[in-house]
Amino acid sequence: MKKILVISSASIHTKKFIDMIQGHFEIYLITNNIDIFQDCEIEKIYQWNKNPIKNAWITKQILKKINPDLIHIQQVGFLAFYYTLLLHRHYKILVTAWGGDIMEFPYINKLKYWMTTYTLKHVSILSSINSVGMMSVMHSLTDFKRQIIPINFGVGKYISFEHIYFNKENIIYSPRAHEDLYNIEIILHSFASFIQKESQWKLYLSGSSDPKNTPKLKALSKELGLETSVNFVGALSQEEHAKLLNRSKIVVSVPITDGRPISVMEAIASNCTVICSNILANQELISDGINGVLIDHTKIFDFGVYHQIDINLQTNYNEAISKSFSYVNAQKSFIHTMERILYDDNYR
Repeated sequence: MKKILVISSASIHTKKFIDMIQGHFEIYLITNNIDIFQDCEIEKIYQWNKNPIKNAWITKQILKKINPDLIHIQQVGFLAFYYTLLLHRHYKILVTAWGGDIMEFPYINKLKYWMTTYTLKHVSILSSINSVGMMSVMHSLTDFKRQIIPINFGVGKYISFEHIYFNKENIIYSPRAHEDLYNIEIILHSFASFIQKESQWKLYLSGSSDPKNTPKLKALSKELGLETSVNFVGALSQEEHAKLLNRSKIVVSVPITDGRPISVMEAIASNCTVICSNILANQELISDGINGVLIDHTKIFDFGVYHQIDINLQTNYNEAISKSFSYVNAQKSFIHTMERILYDDNYR
């Protein structure tokens, strides 16, 4: 059985990748937090060392021990640059771009641009979450000289594809992390204005706790008088996330930039009305005024725009497009892609 070493920060998205291929390959993992991967079928989980020199030595010992057929790095950025610089001369490396790591990170300053292009030009294989916008940016960063393999997560395996909107509750669900990228402050301010008119609604905020932003967001919620209307539910399992989607009428996702967002795909498959930022990644999934509303993410917005949606039309539209989000189909495609990469000598 072929061996894959996954290198990634701890993320539910990485867990989804591992879930999709476990049992088909021997999987090893280097990460910063091993806890969320405890129920995955992984041969061995290693925690990286924060000291880059010591970590380089530890990594080389790990590689001698397992001798992987492929190293799969999740996200382009500091992490991918470090491991590419360390390992690209000796190992087949696949790097997968997720979103902000390509749409935002390279354009912060010249150093980050150089780090990104170095990674993209020196790894063996490039892949991207299946997004036209992301793949276009990756092509431009590599002078259109590299093939980029699209990868589709599919929606979570617990997403039920139930489309009974009228059984849902007056819940607005934000499934995004608490990083600045996701504009949770704007969501809170917008919700505070909204419940002055429609007080029966509740806002649920999931996402792993951010040491800097989560306390600030909780303090802002209190300041806005939202203690009884806002629930910080923390990091949810895939099953808990699916259950909350089935309960929620509205899903809100207003990042500054994004790859093809799985959370929006899952909201569509769960027949939620999606209020999201008017960026290319969301335009690929949301037809404005039909299954959601595209808004300006730079300022406070009106959640009342959900009244624009004809629920019967939304239901028919969501049911039709969500067929292509199937977890089973995405899993088959992803395993086939990984087998091609592992067994085809053209991918070096």
